[in-house]
Amino acid sequence: MAGAHAIARYMTTVSPDLSHVGLCDANEEPIFRRHLEEVYVCVPDLEGELIDALGAERVLEMVDANFATLQKQVIYRDRPLEAQLRTYLRGRSGNKIRYARLFVDALDLRAVPDPLERVLADDR
Repeated sequence: MAGAHAIARYMTTVSPDLSHVGLCDANEEPIFRRHLEEVYVCVPDLEGELIDALGAERVLEMVDANFATLQKQVIYRDRPLEAQLRTYLRGRSGNKIRYARLFVDALDLRAVPDPLERVLADDR
């Protein structure tokens, strides 16, 4: 969809006769609620939900070597691993899409993050 603010444009391309639901990051919730009846919110964001579900150590095994470069930067060095991973996933072009797919494929189906499970179970 190319970002939360694209929801307004996106909604003009879908059938108004159908009910639509959304999955968004916590800071995007007000934007989504203006356009959708049902919104499932990831706290703080989808990356954080997936890191929590998989565990930071497992995610660390899955990211590429460029992550080590971020960890060496003074500003990130003393931050918790989870925060470093979220920064890496959000900061490099293409990382969100690339890793979200890998992380979802690696999920134990008994540990799917709640917002993701709820949006998938919504039968609208």
